Amino acid sequence: MNQIIKLLQNVLLMSLLFLTTSGLHQPGGNDATKPHIVFIVADDLGWNDVGWHNPDVKTPVLDQLAHEGVILNQSYVNYVCTPSRTAFMTGYFPYHVGSQHLVFRPDQPSAIPSNFTFLPEKLKALGYATHMVGKVGDYKLIEGFAGIFNGWYPPPNMTGSHPNSGDPINGTWLFNLKDDPTEHHNLADSMPDKLKEMQAKLDGYRKTLVPAINPKSDPKSDPKNWGGAWSPGWC
Repeated sequence: MNQIIKLLQNVLLMSLLFLTTSGLHQPGGNDATKPHIVFIVADDLGWNDVGWHNPDVKTPVLDQLAHEGVILNQSYVNYVCTPSRTAFMTGYFPYHVGSQHLVFRPDQPSAIPSNFTFLPEKLKALGYATHMVGKVGDYKLIEGFAGIFNGWYPPPNMTGSHPNSGDPINGTWLFNLKDDPTEHHNLADSMPDKLKEMQAKLDGYRKTLVPAINPKSDPKSDPKNWGGAWSPGWC
């Protein structure tokens, strides 16, 4: 009886998924019926770092999305972001794309083979508009100029750089983020009074600093208890 119930559940789930995906592929359909698709990718997010797996972690919005959707409990992720991003974008296992090892760097001459079609391309063919918001390069704020300085390259030219016109930074840093958001001009030497004021504030914060709590390892998390590997419940 349990096997029959499980089979019926799987059939129902596949039917729901089919109805959803078939609606996506109807040409000329009403745009209002097309669901919004959002991929949320967090680098180095562990199995136990979300509320629906660990009640000690508070992620209420993600929990709502998970419980109103489908939670996949049998999954695997690499230790760097590139393989996961490749799988999302191509629909292929990273080993089939050659992205299973290291992070793609912006100055690499090649990355994912050009014969692979990305998910945004497929979605655009269905009438979707696609957007990306997130990290680009190694700087928190970039100016938009291509090159090593800003961490991105326009194809097919993979060489050259945007010259760094900022002041040399040595010792203490002090920036006016309103007027100099890309942090080119260090004001530490030219504004000693402001530097002293900011340092005093930091010293005040340090007095109320709560030290990090690093408890000893739980013996139950020893890999020998989990087939020689860390159990997802303890990572």
